[in-house]
Formats: sequence, C-alpha cells, structure tokens
Amino acid sequence: MDKFVITGDWHFRSVNPKARLDNYQDALREKIYEVYRLAEEHGAAAIIVPGDLCDSPTVSLSTIGALARILTAAPRPVLTIPGNHDIFGHNLDSVGRTPYGLIKDLEYIRDVDRGHWTFTGSGLGGSFDGTVTGHGFDADTDRDIRQYGVPTGIASRADFRIHLAHGMLLPKEPHNDMMRYTLIDELAKLPAELAPHVLICGHYHFGLPLAWGGPARKTLVINPGALGRLTAHVEEMDRVVQVALLTVNTLTDYSARFIPLRCARPSHEVLSREHIIAAEEREARMDRFLALLAAEGEGQFLEIQDIVDDIARREKLPPAVRDEALRRIGAAREALGKREAV
Repeated sequence: MDKFVITGDWHFRSVNPKARLDNYQDALREKIYEVYRLAEEHGAAAIIVPGDLCDSPTVSLSTIGALARILTAAPRPVLTIPGNHDIFGHNLDSVGRTPYGLIKDLEYIRDVDRGHWTFTGSGLGGSFDGTVTGHGFDADTDRDIRQYGVPTGIASRADFRIHLAHGMLLPKEPHNDMMRYTLIDELAKLPAELAPHVLICGHYHFGLPLAWGGPARKTLVINPGALGRLTAHVEEMDRVVQVALLTVNTLTDYSARFIPLRCARPSHEVLSREHIIAAEEREARMDRFLALLAAEGEGQFLEIQDIVDDIARREKLPPAVRDEALRRIGAAREALGKREAV
C-alpha cells in the first residue's frame, strides 16, 4: 500500500491579497505544516503540488527565503510542476530565471515536469513499479490533450502511473466563452498506453469532486482546490479548504478521499467582499448615470460636459463618477470619429 498527500495551488507570496483580512503568508504556512503532519500521520510516500507553488515569478528574495525554510521542514519529498504563476509568459523555458527554478535547483522540491519520480509499490498482488510524471503550464495547455497523459518514453517503463497537470480541467463547459479548458470526458481521447491511473490537476482553485475519466474511465481525477484563498469570489466563500489522500493498494485498486484542514478558518473570518461590493456599486451608478445621459437626447451632444455636470449635481454623484463618465464619453466620441473617417 502506498499513500500520497495532494494539495492544490499554494500561491506563496508576502503581500496580502486585497480580499484577505488576516496575514495570508502566516495562514498559508500553518496550512502547509498541517499538510506535513498529515503526510507523517498517514505514512505518505510524497506530498504532491500540481503547480503554482509561487504566486509570481517575481516574488522577492525574502519571500523565496521564507518558502525555502518551509520546504526544508517537509517530512516527505514535495513533487510539483511549474504552474502559470511560476513562469514568465507561459514559457516553460523561463523556469531557470524564476524563484521556482531556484528552489528546484537547490533541491527543496522535486520537479517532475516532463520528467519522473519513481516509487516501488507493494500490495496483495506483490510489488510493482510506480512513477509520478507531470507537464507544466504552457501556451499549449488545454489545446494539447497529450499534456494530460504520461510522456511516451516513461509510460512504457511503469506499471502504475500518476500524472500532474496544471490545466483548466472541468466536468462541464464554463460560462466564460473566452476561457481555455478541457472537459474530463475529453480525456477519453488519450491513447490507452499514455493514460495515467491517477491524474492530479491544479489551476482551477475551487476544486472538483473526485471523478473518473480517460479510456474505459480508469483514470481517477483529483483536484482538491487551492491551498491558498486569494479572492472573495462567491464560490471561494463557500469552499472547504482541503487536501486529498491518495491510496494505491494494487494496480487495479486505488482511491482517494478529501481531508478538510483543521487550521483553515471560516471564510467570513479571513475574507472580505467589501472591495467587490464597492466595485459593483460604482458600476451600477455608472450604468444609471449613462442611462440618464442618453435620456437627455443626442441633440445636446456638443454641450456634453454641461449635461454631465447637471446630472451629477442632481443625482449627488461623487466627482469620481462624473470624471469617469466624461472619460468614457470622450473615448466613445474618439472611436466614433475614427469610424466615420474610414
């Protein structure tokens, strides 16, 4: 029997996200140490992080030092890949110029991007060779389904395959038409010989229920959700911060379960939506302002500033709203002038 503790994105940083009411780095550090305790308690072979170890490829030296000290205390190897926040411009070749690359070179982490980490499994059916592989985020992520599969040269050398990916793997189509994503059902397109037994995904912070996909639906898909909470998105406010415990008994008997982190405080204690509500209110005031402006009629277009000032005065709007309206109107007039000149 072999076990692995799996977390989502860490997004390690020093500067507090706008939504946080507490100290983000301190809270994240506490979560990581609880992950370490769970790894020891369950006798895990490794701790797995599917990308975005850092929040940016430009975090400060002091932040790198703080992360290195935490990783030094890891009781098991930390296996990971570069996420989109770990590199510059979706370019995996930039790893060597990033904090992720430095931490990798100092051997605080085991990078399995297009590489592998091996383990020997043992179960009722005897011992078997296992491997953990991965593919970091790049410009082809969620365009190339093969990134969710085990590299060809490695797949043939392992009996049991665990693969890490940092992509937008989802159970159904999102509402955002501009988002690149891959559906779990699309994993069936992977060649059977490249399909992992377990696929561990990061990137989608809200996490996914445990699911099965791939050829013959034999790939267990795991995304416990991000370890760090950066925003006060509605889904983030309701999310349980958790890790996954993967148990591999035999080549055909493997499963996972989620374990909520005890140290993760309730969202209402550490997250604030005030800045989101304020932005929504500003946008609503602007929409109402522009509607009133349209009602004044296009005949007074040349006296637009007088109209704006009049409405702002009558509606008792803040000067910032009036100024933003004038800016938008000016931009619209400029764009209209360009179209008429064509």
